[in-house]
Amino acid sequence: MPRTRISVCCPDRGDAPARIDLITGMLAPRLISRTRRTARVGITAAQMLLLEGDDVELDIEVDAGCSLQVQDTGGTVAYPPRERPADQPGDVEPSRWSTSIRLGEGAALSWNGLPLVVSQGAVTLRRTTAHLSEGARLLMRETVVLGRHGETGGRVTSALSVSDAHGPVLLEETSLDGLAPRPGILGRRRVLDSVVCAGFSPETAAGDLVFDRPGAMARTIGDDAHRTALDERMRQWEAEMQLRD
Repeated sequence: MPRTRISVCCPDRGDAPARIDLITGMLAPRLISRTRRTARVGITAAQMLLLEGDDVELDIEVDAGCSLQVQDTGGTVAYPPRERPADQPGDVEPSRWSTSIRLGEGAALSWNGLPLVVSQGAVTLRRTTAHLSEGARLLMRETVVLGRHGETGGRVTSALSVSDAHGPVLLEETSLDGLAPRPGILGRRRVLDSVVCAGFSPETAAGDLVFDRPGAMARTIGDDAHRTALDERMRQWEAEMQLRD
């Protein structure tokens, strides 16, 4: 299965639209709209996922001076492992979702990701790596929900690495287990919702993490992914990010 790819390149001619390169893997990207320097691309699953052992790979590249807005068309569920015979228990093979983001000079990416729901018994690993060239801007949202309705949820490790032309901006790895809640992370709550930006300095609120270089993280925990306080923060920071043609 090929890696899913989204690439936005500036046109060779001044009046031509941006060139968009889309490759379908386990995810299917679809062009929604574009101008000379901006594009909106939707992402949907090309097959049922995340099943035990799935390995989703997504590459996003935005050329210098271009802007990309990624739109999820549905959240993702990490499903429980397949049933095994009693005499062949075996270990659960984790599912994996890896995203690589590269932004050229002055490029911008906004991605309002929908929730990842980790079902009872599921084990999943999610890793996002982003590199920003000089003047690039990044805004993304990641939401993890432990369990479907009535479940306590499975296990998930989520790693995020953001760097710019001067070095690391944010390195974070969070491990959650619905059967073993940890004080100081989620406790008895089941939703971890985060909005991260880098490359620009947004207006922040009490409790936000402000980086030592332009950028910040807003985070909240709760019991309902549809009732967190970060919807408005995402809209506010996207407006401040100033995606422009």
